[in-house]
Amino acid sequence: MTIEPNSVIWGASLGGCKLHGNLVIAQVSMEKLMNLEPNNNECYVLLGNMYAEADRWSEVKKVRSVMKGKGVQKRCARSSWIEMDEKVHDFVASDESHHLCSEIYMMLSELSGNLEFADYENKLGVI
Repeated sequence: MTIEPNSVIWGASLGGCKLHGNLVIAQVSMEKLMNLEPNNNECYVLLGNMYAEADRWSEVKKVRSVMKGKGVQKRCARSSWIEMDEKVHDFVASDESHHLCSEIYMMLSELSGNLEFADYENKLGVI
């Protein structure tokens, strides 16, 4: 490259390593990222996940230890929101504690059933 790679380039490299399962280049990318963005939790999590997929649990432990030592915390799952009755309700993945969860899951189940039925009718040539 004619320019010095920045954190975006090294992050893309790490993502490509995840996609192709290349731990050797992932480690190089991570070393660069640790210098450029030492508090970017997503890089540590991605590398840790790669080690876990490769069944290298001692390496997962090391990544988590480095995170802890640097005070880097894994962020919570991203949230989604819906508006019902002019109120916005915030949800986090797999969190079923919200008082509307049962109602939402019921609606999703009904919608899923409707989609399956429509697909079934479509295959029969009814639609």
